[in-house]
Amino acid sequence: MGRFWFGVGLMILLLALGMYCAQAVTNSHEPIAQLLEQAAMTPQQEDAAQLLKKARQDWDHHWNGMAILSDHGPMDEIDSLFAQAEAYARQGLAEELSALCMRLSQLVRATAENHSPTWWNFL
Repeated sequence: MGRFWFGVGLMILLLALGMYCAQAVTNSHEPIAQLLEQAAMTPQQEDAAQLLKKARQDWDHHWNGMAILSDHGPMDEIDSLFAQAEAYARQGLAEELSALCMRLSQLVRATAENHSPTWWNFL
């Protein structure tokens, strides 16, 4: 009987840990996505570049923790798009930067959504 309760306790612990990780991913990625959306909507090139820089710093700060939980394919794509966006910002290509920031925002949100406890993630 003791093994049964140990198993139940272990399952509850794993469920709680999974829910905590899902919430942590959402809490870390949503501000990054919002910064990227602001950068896409900002008409001033310098302001957009600063918002992009802040989003990149936040992404880099959470990268190692996310790498433990996530598939590296989308993360690598986000990293490469950040590098491309930084190049657009340096060259003054405002329209391209805006479009890329919106794409990055959607990818960051999708990465967080992949870890949320929704019914379609359980299928």
